[in-house]
Amino acid sequence: MEADQLNNKVYWYENDGSPGDGTWTRTKIKAGLDGVYSVFVADMDNDGDMDVVSAVYVDDDIRWHENDGTPLGINWNTYNIDTNVNGAVSVFVADMDNDGDMDVVSAAALGDKIKWHENDGTPDAGWTTVNVETSVNKASSVFVADIDNDGYLDIVSAAYLDDEIAWYGNAAIPEFPSIMMPIVSVLAIVGFNYRRRL
Repeated sequence: MEADQLNNKVYWYENDGSPGDGTWTRTKIKAGLDGVYSVFVADMDNDGDMDVVSAVYVDDDIRWHENDGTPLGINWNTYNIDTNVNGAVSVFVADMDNDGDMDVVSAAALGDKIKWHENDGTPDAGWTTVNVETSVNKASSVFVADIDNDGYLDIVSAAYLDDEIAWYGNAAIPEFPSIMMPIVSVLAIVGFNYRRRL
């Protein structure tokens, strides 16, 4: 999977079964994504096909691209998840509220926010956005895992100008507690995520 930021396109690469010999077939999923920054692969509509979620920096949005079961073709429908993610740079897909639907967590570099986008089971239209944190100084990356082993998925973020990696405890969705617990303070995020500098 590739987010081609310079050419504003998302591609997927087909492995022919011998990945070491460089024989990969590239297929365009979507063009016209102004400053597409990162992608994540997951089955967003529970149809058994792997779809793609993208963070588009200049367009300020999060989108998902639907695989109709023929991913080598041109039939990838694109839907908006959120069109107000100021400087979208990172996405992670997980079922945050354990309802069987895949949700999306995003990082907004210019908006300094970490957001949770709740999927209500109709991902072509049904999304509710919750701000998890609104003062992350140039958020650059997000990851989801059960950090405190309580059975709920938490969010980990990297903030470039804060020089900080933080986690946000999920106390049984829907409401995240407004607790940011720094895991480690670093001199520069470069070592964590150098290529994502803006």
